[in-house]
Amino acid sequence: MSKGPDNVVRAANLHKALRDPTRAWVLAQLNDAPAAAIDLAERSGIPRQRISYHIKMLVRYECAELLDTIPIRGSIKKIFRGTTPVLVMPEDWAKMGLGSRNGWSIKILSEAFERAQRALEQGTFDKRLDRIAANYKPRLDEEGWAEAFAMLAEIHERFQTLEEASVERHPDYMDRTPFTFSMLLYESPPGRL
Repeated sequence: MSKGPDNVVRAANLHKALRDPTRAWVLAQLNDAPAAAIDLAERSGIPRQRISYHIKMLVRYECAELLDTIPIRGSIKKIFRGTTPVLVMPEDWAKMGLGSRNGWSIKILSEAFERAQRALEQGTFDKRLDRIAANYKPRLDEEGWAEAFAMLAEIHERFQTLEEASVERHPDYMDRTPFTFSMLLYESPPGRL
């Protein structure tokens, strides 16, 4: 992520938002598709009041925004959407102990597997031919590792600008195709896999 003023503020806000694993889960859900607190509560079993609190905090940290309000039986259902992708960078990892890092890694991997499984089950994973599925295990020195990290950070930043441009071209959320972009870079254990 570049260090312009907007990105520094966005990174600081995201770091505050990600301090709580439930809030991080809520943000991931709102990034996937707009939803109301009651929808996320039904999906997760987490009490609606707790979900509402986390949505309020995400809005405060500028990681989510109110998208729509729907009148339902004398009440108003508020629909929110995520505005900041969940991204854990070196400065975030550095602030965590090993146990917290492991917990976050498990959550990130679980989410990647769940998304891929849902796509396989619903037939979208193999629907397009213009896609990439790859695993690499290169042997890099420290300079190569730093270069690989920089490349992936740049790709992430470019995805953000692609999404912003897509929103400008097609402001209607439902007029854009959802895609999943999972990115991992980690040291492999010795061995065959």
